[in-house]
Amino acid sequence: MVIVPDPSNINRFYVFCAGVTNVKHGLFYSIVDLSYNGGLGKVVQKNIQIRNDTICDGITAVRHGNGRDWWVIAQSWKTILTNDITAYLINPNGVFANTTQFIGTLTTLDGFKRLKYNIDGNHIYNVSANGLINRFDFDRCTGIFQIRYFILE
Repeated sequence: MVIVPDPSNINRFYVFCAGVTNVKHGLFYSIVDLSYNGGLGKVVQKNIQIRNDTICDGITAVRHGNGRDWWVIAQSWKTILTNDITAYLINPNGVFANTTQFIGTLTTLDGFKRLKYNIDGNHIYNVSANGLINRFDFDRCTGIFQIRYFILE
């Protein structure tokens, strides 16, 4: 799960989570508005599905290069070899999928994966339990990845 502020409303937050049950797969978000219930908040939209395949539970968020918007990054988790990764743009108009890229090492259900970023947000690391590390250069303005190196031990 990852939480990012709504760029258009200081009281609202997007809560992104992976659907990992046998009933619901995919990437979902809900919107929480803290202006309700004396600041305790209220869920004003719940479980909006923006992706319907199985994804890694290691989703992450990086601030956009403009300093206002956000990128939420998710990757598939499948029984077939895949290497797709998608950055979703969160701006004042809502949530939008950027182009899905097929980049980095082809992997399958090889253990838990995590997406982590460096302090500047311009490098994203895909790390798995079996020793795989991919480092992507990430353009925080366009949401585009470029592979820089990978290690598989």
